This record gives sequence, C-alpha cells and structure tokens, in this order.
Amino acid sequence: MREELLHYYERELAYLRQLGAEFAGKYPKVASRLLLEPSRCEDPHVERLLEAFAFLAARLHLKLDDDYPEFTQSLLEIVLPQAVRPVPSMTVAEFQMDPERGQTTGSVRIPRGSKAFTRPASGVRLEFRTGFDLDLWPITVSSAAWVTPDRIESPFRSPDVSAALRMELAAGHGSSFAAFAPKSLRFYLNGEASLTFPLYEMLVGRCVRVLLRDLTPGSRRPPVLLPGSTVKPAGFEQSEALLPYPRRCFDGYRLLQEYFAFPEKFLFIDLTGLDALANFGERVEIVMLCRDSGRSDWEPFLQNGVSPKALRLNTTTLVNLFPHTADPVPVDDARFEYPIVPDARRPDSYEIYSIEEIVGTTPDSADTVRLEPFYSIKHSSTGRQGEVFWHAMRRTPRLSLDESTEVWVTVCDLAARPQRPPVATLTVRCLCTNRELPSRMMVGDENGDFELESAAPVSRVVALRKPTPTVRPPIGGEALWRLISHLSLNYLSLTEEGSDALREILRLYAGSPGGGERQIEGIKNVTSRRHFARVIGDYGISFVRGMQVRVDLDEEFFVGSGAYLFGAVLDRFLGLYVNLNGFSQLEVWSRQRKEALGRWPARSGYGILL
Repeated sequence: MREELLHYYERELAYLRQLGAEFAGKYPKVASRLLLEPSRCEDPHVERLLEAFAFLAARLHLKLDDDYPEFTQSLLEIVLPQAVRPVPSMTVAEFQMDPERGQTTGSVRIPRGSKAFTRPASGVRLEFRTGFDLDLWPITVSSAAWVTPDRIESPFRSPDVSAALRMELAAGHGSSFAAFAPKSLRFYLNGEASLTFPLYEMLVGRCVRVLLRDLTPGSRRPPVLLPGSTVKPAGFEQSEALLPYPRRCFDGYRLLQEYFAFPEKFLFIDLTGLDALANFGERVEIVMLCRDSGRSDWEPFLQNGVSPKALRLNTTTLVNLFPHTADPVPVDDARFEYPIVPDARRPDSYEIYSIEEIVGTTPDSADTVRLEPFYSIKHSSTGRQGEVFWHAMRRTPRLSLDESTEVWVTVCDLAARPQRPPVATLTVRCLCTNRELPSRMMVGDENGDFELESAAPVSRVVALRKPTPTVRPPIGGEALWRLISHLSLNYLSLTEEGSDALREILRLYAGSPGGGERQIEGIKNVTSRRHFARVIGDYGISFVRGMQVRVDLDEEFFVGSGAYLFGAVLDRFLGLYVNLNGFSQLEVWSRQRKEALGRWPARSGYGILL
C-alpha cells in the first residue's frame, strides 16, 4: 500500500467534514437528521460511511494524480525497461582457495553467472549470480604498505613521484610465478570509503610507473619497469554488467544505475602486462609509483589503511537476480487480469524483476501455447485469428510487507480488449530477487557467507560488502513522465545546456535520496567546445569531429565517495552518449585543488578513439 494514500485519505475526510459543516449551516433541518457537525458526527454509522467514502475517493484521486501509469509504464517497458524495474541487491565476495583442492599450475575460472547461495535462514536460501568471469589464482598478498618518497630506492625515485604502493605477492602450494605466468591480476580495493576512493584515484589516475622485482632468495633477475597505463580500471564493460539490459537500450544508463546503487562495484583494478612474471620465483614485489594528488589530508588514511586486507585477489561482484518459475496461474472467466505470485508459501521472499516468458497449458494436451507480449514486434506477422497476448503492470501491493512491488498480467487481443486465453493454466517464467532479505543478512560467518553450486577449489566465499538494499522504481506520478521526457535529450543538449541538463539526467538514475543526490549537487559547471582529433586507422590518418567537455566539481560534496570515480563513470557515459561518427573527451576539475582530477582520452562508445 502506497504511503501517499494516507495523505489523500486525510484530505478527502477533511473536505467531507468541511462540506458537511457548510451543508449543516445551509440546511439545518436535513443536517439534524444526519447529526453533522463541523469536526465530527455523533451518528457512528454516518461517521463510518464518511470514512469509507473518503477512503474510496482517496484511491480514485490518487489514481488520477498518477497521470496514466498504464500508458507511461507500457511505453517505458519498451524503450527504457530498466527504469520501471527494481534494482536488485549487490555485493562483492572473495573466493578463498582450498589448499587441499587447489593443486594447480594455473588459474581456475568461475564463469560469469555462476550461482552462489547463502546459508539457509528462515527456510530460504538467497540466490546470487557472479557478475564477471573470475580467474582464481593460488596467489596471496603477503604484505602491503603505502610508502613516502624517502622510502623509495634511489634508482626509482624521481621528482614526479610523491608516494608509492608497495606489496608482496607469494605463490601458493610451494610453486613459483614461472609456473602460473598470469598475464594480469585483478585486485579489489577493500575497506572504508576514506581509504578506498583515494587509493583508487592514486592507482588508476596518478600511477606513473610500475616496478616488478623478484624477491626469491638468490634471484639475480633485474627489476622490470612498466608504464603506469598498465593499471586499468575494471567493472565498466558490458561483460561485467550486473543489470541485464536489452541490446536495444542505451548502455550508459546501466552504468549510472549501477554506480548510484553500488559505487563499490567499480573499485576493481587490473594490473596488466605481467608477462615478465613468467621468469620470476615464488615471491614478487610490486611497487606502483604515483604522482602527487594535491590532497595532503589523504596521507594518514593511506599510510594507516593500506594493508593486505585492502588489496584482495580472487574477488567478484554478486547480484541477487535469478530465474524463477512463478506459481501456476489458473485461468477463469470471472477476471481478465491475474496477479503473478512467485511463491505463495513465502510471499515475503520473492519479488519479480521482469517477466521473461508466459506459456499456457491444458490438462488434456501436452502441447503448450506461447503468449507473446502485447507491446512487441513478434506478433505482428502471425495473423492468427483469436491470438491473445499478455501485458504486465507493476503496482504497489494492497497488503504490503515492505516497499516491494507486485506484477499483474492482463490477457488481451490485438485491439487491447481483455480476452480469456484458450488454455487452463498460465506458466510464468521470470527473473526474481529476494526482496529486502539480502540487505538484512549478517555477513562475516567464519564458515563463509555463500556456497557455490558448482564444484570449485574454494574453501570459503566471504562477502566483503554488506549487500545493498533493493531500489524500487517509481510506480506512477510525474516521475515516470520525467523519465520519458529525458528521451528528448541528445548529446548536444546534454553538454551545451550545461550543468542543469546533466544534473537532471543523473537524478533520474540516482535512486533514493542520499549520497547520489549530494554528488549530483557537486557538479558546479559544465562547459563544452567542438574539437577535432586525429585518428590513425587501417587506411591512414583521418580527422574526427567531436566535443571536449569540462566538468567542475566541488569535492566537499563527495565526502564518503570519490570525485575521480564519479568522473570516470561520466567519461564512459558521455563516450556512449555521442553519435556514431563523433567522440567525447572529458576533463574533470576540482574547485578545491584548482587542477584537473583527470583527463581521459577521446572516447567513442566503449573504445578509446586515439
């Protein structure tokens, strides 16, 4: 039940009482029979009648103020389906290898989409899926520290280096890196926000060189020096998405949704170019040399917080989203719309994210009838007479246990007239979440927080982050119209209209009020200018016309988060937002530091242009 209903009910009841008082003043003889007074009614039957009418009128008024949700939801389900679906719970987990089962000379891959279950609680096992392919390496971070320039050896000390991350990696099972030969390693930056976001900026945005050194006793192999570009951000690619987006939808909106729902999802870094480790022994030192950040207040957090616990290997994202078959829906002639119940025995444990398929069955036939969505192109060429389709609407439940939503399905013909399907039972296959249960789970179990369904050399799966709460979509009202209105924005209006246009589109994906809204308010200015860039292709050199965009941020609005990571997400978003033959090039400036936080290369889509 929607919270706004109480406000509408109180308003309707107050109006009826006021109208009753005016009626009593104008027609005292008639009013005396009803015992109407300005603030109350002495007749309890009339009082209950007024309250019941106020309740019904409140529902009707609320429905009118929703501004045709049947139309807006249906339209958004076609062009922006993610806008009318809940954002499921997300977390990050570490997969600790089992030394008894981990005897391997290489990595073990856990594919994207692998199932991970929580331990049973109240009869329910919460189901998660991994967000990207995870390569398990028998490698551990044995030590890590943030060091100042005076602790950097003189051959590698230079004026452009102000600090460094030094860590030691140890090969497990008495083996060596020559046996593993990883080409890259993915680290997750774990810890409090005051540590992880500054560390992310230093490693991804300010690393100038990476030093590899063999620490195996007796080794005479010379150190290997790599450029800072070998440290790459992770979590931005389509293959690392947590939310399933149809191919027809703009993927930049997914980045915004995932960032505002779970910014820690992007705190992964890839250390590439590690082919030189093929000649190293069992212990390796990695030193990431970084230039000055202009933030002296970060030093205590970095020096005290960087440890092996802050740099985690063998980690991946998890999302509470999984396929599920809802309870069978019996078809009858008494109604034309049906509530879809994922599990009537545990109604507080499942919520529908999306409907994937509806098929009908009859008891006297083994054949099934597939119903197509009403708003789709799949049924336009069939032309079968009597064919029916389904149309879904998301609503707030009448008897809500929390802020979840429920889905109702209407069966209709091509003219949108309600019809009885020629089947006895509807089977609905959908994607579901576990409502608010993931955000309530306790993490830190000594035996692990998750169990893998597939066999893998893993002893424990530990949640490094408490699962996020589910973010619900707007059901009706002006919020849906605002979502529709932003479809008229194009790249030029987004940049040329300045910060207001950019803030408006970001607010649509910021979810519930909180840190996301504060970061959006931190955008103080947006300017752009046309720019030409040189592109070297297979057929020579050519020039491409695009836009250079400058965003000024106030870092006071990014306490507890990261302005640099925010800029990195904007860079990817704008790169996807440009037209086919253009590009965007973003630079983000800090008002406090009076310098650029980051300058990203020209980007068109997912690729770097230059």
